[in-house]
Amino acid sequence: MGKIIVIKSLIISKLTHLLISLPDPSEQFNNDLEKELYDYLWDGKNSKIKKSVVCKPYNEGGLQMLDIKAFITSLKVSWLKKLRVDSDWKDFTVNMFPDLINLDKRRCEFVNVLMERTTNVFGKDVLRHYNKLSNKCYVSTLDEFVAECIHYNVNILRDRKVIFVKEWCDNDILWIRQLVNDNGNFMCFEEFRMRYPHILRTNFLMYEGIINAIKRYREKYDIKLSSNFKTFDSKVWHVLGKRNKHVQSVLLKSEAVPTAIDRWNKKYDNLNWKNIYKMCIKTTYDVQLRWFQLRILHRILSTEKLLYTCRIVESPLCTFYRV
Repeated sequence: MGKIIVIKSLIISKLTHLLISLPDPSEQFNNDLEKELYDYLWDGKNSKIKKSVVCKPYNEGGLQMLDIKAFITSLKVSWLKKLRVDSDWKDFTVNMFPDLINLDKRRCEFVNVLMERTTNVFGKDVLRHYNKLSNKCYVSTLDEFVAECIHYNVNILRDRKVIFVKEWCDNDILWIRQLVNDNGNFMCFEEFRMRYPHILRTNFLMYEGIINAIKRYREKYDIKLSSNFKTFDSKVWHVLGKRNKHVQSVLLKSEAVPTAIDRWNKKYDNLNWKNIYKMCIKTTYDVQLRWFQLRILHRILSTEKLLYTCRIVESPLCTFYRV
């Protein structure tokens, strides 16, 4: 655990400025750097905890190890955060990449269009990492669902194609919440025409096709529609507004669990692993004791039985029983 602190505070900090200011290093460089970090972490031996787990937070059985690829992504997308909080950076960005000003009003498929237009290598890297984060931001609540953008959203398909209605965009009809009436239902075509009388090119079939596509998206995540929702940014921009650490946690979110959990669950019933891992860290501030407890939980403590299995000792019994 102390080595992870060294990696984060002393090693990676030397590279942060380069990673945030220059185009992405090659895949080979990232792999070599990751190998060096894990060789240092495990003393050049095989990993005792799989990488998908060791990067998780403590309460999920991880050690909060740095994932270099997620770290680079969090640094690159931090430039987009400045579009809202830094007026000077926004003016500069509009001049260099005018299409980025509408990035928060489109979904990830729009990013692919921008990447084809952009010749700037650094700009492409930022867009690619934004796309990567966007694909990891799944909706789970009503507030997040109604904040989703309608246009260029790969989750909302009409005739197997993403939706883009220029007339809607020109009149700022961008979000799902703008198609919900006061009763908490999607507006029928007549209600839509009454609320947006200046929209003239949208006919009944087109509108119903878009509404049905949105309904399929809602059913996919089993979200119940109502009028009781709050107005938020889309989830990806909500995440972008957080610290880089939060961005990395979203990128690393997975269903991977420590391998030892299955073994422990066969011996004991109804174990609350989130509390077990949390108490392991809260019980003491001594790093050595924490690591000792975690080795027991992950079943990587070098016992006589393990050494006997590896044919290092002649008996699986501990020294006290052999005396």
